[in-house]
Amino acid sequence: MSRLLDPKEISLDDYLQPDFRESLFPLRHDESFDRMLTYLSHSELTSFADIAVVSVLEKLVGNDSDQVSLTSARDLDRRDLEKGNFVFVGSAISNPWVSLFADKLNFKMVEEGVGGRMYFRNRSPQPGEQQEYEGLVRTGSPGDDFATISLLPSSLGQGNVLILQGFRQEGTEALGALLSNASDRARLEQAVRHATNGSPYFEALIRSRAIAGAPVSIEIVATRDIRP
Repeated sequence: MSRLLDPKEISLDDYLQPDFRESLFPLRHDESFDRMLTYLSHSELTSFADIAVVSVLEKLVGNDSDQVSLTSARDLDRRDLEKGNFVFVGSAISNPWVSLFADKLNFKMVEEGVGGRMYFRNRSPQPGEQQEYEGLVRTGSPGDDFATISLLPSSLGQGNVLILQGFRQEGTEALGALLSNASDRARLEQAVRHATNGSPYFEALIRSRAIAGAPVSIEIVATRDIRP
């Protein structure tokens, strides 16, 4: 939410600074606005879509849930990534840690200014694919939204990283819906197996049809393998 006050692009280094949130706030503002900014700078705000995805993941791990810990991206440290497996929910726009792995992904999320047009750029289009996949204008609007699910080796140490990123809440929620449904997971596994030729690492572009802020249909648009 703080990004709405300052349209500048935020790097991971910016994000990790202690005064990151305050640096986005205007220097001069009235008392009521100051109260809101103070609240934003000391709060961890989470969307329904993120909660829905985390809930699905917890169910999928089943009896191994005691080996899973949940943390805010702001509380993560570079050294934490040196060992273990991680799941990042959100794109580099909302979770700058994802930017560490952007160069390994074929589908690059692009935002044309805060609140502007958002789309996935297809770096290497295959026959029948588009060069760009544009999502919803805003959360709550009807239409097609896009998201990606990517599994890749960590570049900072041992372990793997799973990235679940959507343009809007509808796209992120669609990823949770896909993972929660056994038949959808089987479709994803089949599509990935066909694309990766045995590699355990992959990237899949998902399209969801959204109505009234919720995904009502899910389609696997394209898949890629990711080479370590």
